[in-house]
Amino acid sequence: MRPSPLREKRRERVWEREWQAIQSRPVAYGPHKEQARRTESPLTGNPAAICLLEEEKEEKWMQYVADEFHLSATCYLIKVDGSIAEACDGHANDDETVVPKFQLRWFAPAVEVQLNICGHGTIASAYILFHLGMVKERKIEFHIKSGKVLLAERIATADNKDALDYDNEKELNFHIRLAFPLIRVTMCGSSEMELASKFTNCDSHPINVVKMEYEEELIIEYSSGKLVADLQPCLEEIRKWHGRGVVVTGAAPENSEFDFYSRFFCPNLGMNELAK
Repeated sequence: MRPSPLREKRRERVWEREWQAIQSRPVAYGPHKEQARRTESPLTGNPAAICLLEEEKEEKWMQYVADEFHLSATCYLIKVDGSIAEACDGHANDDETVVPKFQLRWFAPAVEVQLNICGHGTIASAYILFHLGMVKERKIEFHIKSGKVLLAERIATADNKDALDYDNEKELNFHIRLAFPLIRVTMCGSSEMELASKFTNCDSHPINVVKMEYEEELIIEYSSGKLVADLQPCLEEIRKWHGRGVVVTGAAPENSEFDFYSRFFCPNLGMNELAK
């Protein structure tokens, strides 16, 4: 039975007060960080919000906060067998064989990412934990809702071999390597091929259309990355797709520094397209 509108309103006011408390009481809720993916220029890339929590919160509260941030990913971290407060104080385990473990959940503005994987949200979470010195070990285990375990590893850059030494006075500069499980895809038939052309609003025929397991994201591949960069999708058609969203990809031009171009359209998650 649904709660009464009055009770819903009261609960929303409670969530609003707790949202304000995130900023005023960092010890209780953990510091929250809005961390953009590191890029060559500021205010670009695909940002994510990181919330460090001492305890589980209601899913509806987490969704409320994610909608307030209104980014493609709001990430919630809870330390397993320990506290966020201890991590904030920089307490690291002297035993290098012990890998710190965190529960990790991702929320888009409209829904939780439950069965699939949010790569850039995981990178942002690992970066915050490493960069702020909350994890001084070289690896982090992220335990996600589907039961899978994701591993993040901090590795030194070629120009800064001391990046793994927290006692040096240099600004920490490192790469993050992620180990993700494989996600199976299935080939699509003629009906999905026809839908692909409607979704992309493109006259060119895709060379490949596959569907991911679990949340059934559709992956549409074209021969030209430039076509991917220039296309104007039909978001109303994509909104009808029962899966999480539509990925459009294609090989990058020969003179490009990238191997391929890729775009993700996901109006049903509360955002038309993830930031480029």
